[in-house]
Amino acid sequence: GNKSVTTMGNDSPVNTSIYNTTEIDLNHEQNNLTFEFAALHFSRAEKNQYGHYLEGYDEEWTYDNRRFATYTNLDPGEYVFHVRGSNSDGIWDEKGIALAITINPPWFGTWWAYTIFALAFISILFGLRSIEIKRREQKAKITESELRAQAAEAQAKISQTENERKTK
Repeated sequence: GNKSVTTMGNDSPVNTSIYNTTEIDLNHEQNNLTFEFAALHFSRAEKNQYGHYLEGYDEEWTYDNRRFATYTNLDPGEYVFHVRGSNSDGIWDEKGIALAITINPPWFGTWWAYTIFALAFISILFGLRSIEIKRREQKAKITESELRAQAAEAQAKISQTENERKTK
């Protein structure tokens, strides 16, 4: 985020000297990273070459004479940034240096949040099912009472018709 980890103070993800740091832990908002590096060979320094590779993101090493590498909008996950350099004679430091980087997901992207979301979804489904069952039971009761009322009406009509017949 255009802030040097050495000048961030208490908000810095680096608690020790950047030169002794082998891993950093970042939150999901700290996913735009720029690494600056240098090869310490001062004879024709402009001819020094650099290679960098972000394991988990890049597919292969990038070789050029730029002294920085930028990565934007990295997804949460684990990465390892590797860098190595060569002197002006083209002799490469094969070992290089590596920095392990963990970008943590936002709270809603963690396993426990997914568990809570799943439980809430299942609870909603069961609640909707319960409401539907109650609605159907009420509808069945209303239908049953309507049928009883119709049967009573029919019985009353039959009785009235029978009474009229007997009266005639």
